[in-house]
Amino acid sequence: MTARVRVREIARQSAGLSGRGLDGQTFMGIGLVIIVTVTFMDSERQDNAWREVLQAAQTLENECPGAVLIGGLAVYLHTQNHSLAAVPVSRARLAEFSHDVDACLSLQDLGALRDLFEVTANARLNKHQITLGRIEADLYVEHNNKLRVPYDELLAHAVTYGSMRVAAIGHLLVLKLDAEAGRAGSSKGDKDTRDLVKLTVLASDEDRNLLVPYLDSRGLARLKEVGATPSAFTLIARGNAQEAKQLRTIFNSFVDRLQERGPGSDEKPGTRRARRQKSQTPR
Repeated sequence: MTARVRVREIARQSAGLSGRGLDGQTFMGIGLVIIVTVTFMDSERQDNAWREVLQAAQTLENECPGAVLIGGLAVYLHTQNHSLAAVPVSRARLAEFSHDVDACLSLQDLGALRDLFEVTANARLNKHQITLGRIEADLYVEHNNKLRVPYDELLAHAVTYGSMRVAAIGHLLVLKLDAEAGRAGSSKGDKDTRDLVKLTVLASDEDRNLLVPYLDSRGLARLKEVGATPSAFTLIARGNAQEAKQLRTIFNSFVDRLQERGPGSDEKPGTRRARRQKSQTPR
């Protein structure tokens, strides 16, 4: 099915920008004008693709009660279910298609999956992979991955939307910072940057508390860089300069509060939880 393509001027920004935007957009700086070429999926095709991704995630959740969704699908579920009371853009503008499923799960859940599906270990990337229908799923198993947030913390603070268990926004920000650093300069890296913006403008004080123990000086510096660059905000706002400015204000306000707290902490969340549990044990 042939995609429809149109070109339009969306914003005046500084020259030299280029990259990939929402819904297949590509953009390049020409003089002081960003020109965006948007490739649109046929609506029926996109609906079918989303159904397949969501069905794959549902299958995973059904077979793995402890699975926690991370990655692009998790970001999408937050943008489509979280309150937007303080966010100046619509859910449609925050929505962005994800082609696969990423999840963190327990060793027990991995064993259950192996009884039903062919699970492949990818030792180089410290993950397992599975195909659900036509959708690829990347599985990060507890104690067998390099995610900065451990599985038990992801599970303890996960948010549930319907039957989908999704990593908390604060934890997703940690994972997205790492993902973006590993894919800088690519279309996936550009999407990671937009995901950082979306998550940050949705984040609460509780999310900030979840993020801070894992936030190092490099991550804080990267968030400040994102806040100083208008392109991601302009793309999310579809060229609406006022909305883009409001998004940047919310984003930078959150980053300023992070800076006040300072990166890192003296005690990791798992240690604090273990201490609380020990203190609550009857003597």
